[in-house]
Amino acid sequence: MGSKTTNGSSSGINRRAVVAGAAWAVPAVLVASAVPAMAASGSPPTLVLKKACKLPGNRCHIPAAKQAYKFNFDVTNNSPYTIYICDATFSLTGTSVDPLVWVPPVGGCLTVPPNTPTPVNINIFAVGTNSANLTFTTVMTLQWSHACPCSADIHVHPDLTYTITVAGTGPDCSTCLGPE
Repeated sequence: MGSKTTNGSSSGINRRAVVAGAAWAVPAVLVASAVPAMAASGSPPTLVLKKACKLPGNRCHIPAAKQAYKFNFDVTNNSPYTIYICDATFSLTGTSVDPLVWVPPVGGCLTVPPNTPTPVNINIFAVGTNSANLTFTTVMTLQWSHACPCSADIHVHPDLTYTITVAGTGPDCSTCLGPE
């Protein structure tokens, strides 16, 4: 293909080529600037639900966790940065336990050390209006960051969501703290 000559001059580049080149250059700059931010932030934690159980009545010695549910997870952090779980919210279950409300630990955040090839065990507590023998499912959404509180982190991290089913005929938690 040759270039078109007008008025006796030939540039070798037509306006369409310039416009097409400019259109491709802008997205490339935007994508390139997003990669270092994610790299500096690290990957999200991986959570595996080990057990969902109830803490009936006054079994738990944590005052804020009366008539609560305990969700026990193994958490892996493959990033070189400490991860903090700063908040947990729960979808409505459609049962008499609604609403489930997160009971944050002392200090406000759950901590997962960096580079944990062996999972760390954590408990997430949610208080309901009762701890009846009900079967229900809820979607837990976790806010996480590399600072506690999460608002102190300069990076924005996508929330993590997990579907949790609690069996109605137990199991009761054998202990308030620690793994099940």
